[in-house]
Amino acid sequence: MRIRTPKKNKSDILKTYLKSETDLTPKINEAIFNRFFDILEKNISDHISIELRNFGVFKINL
Repeated sequence: MRIRTPKKNKSDILKTYLKSETDLTPKINEAIFNRFFDILEKNISDHISIELRNFGVFKINL
């Protein structure tokens, strides 16, 4: 039997990211994080596939 982990939303991922990244200020890290997701959202909405190495590919099938 497989144990499922709870689903995470963007704010959960941001909290985890901010805890793990301490080289820059939280404000700068949050700006980097938000910009990354803005680029993902824009490319997906423009039907551009996105590959994240060792994670997966995001694309829209028409």
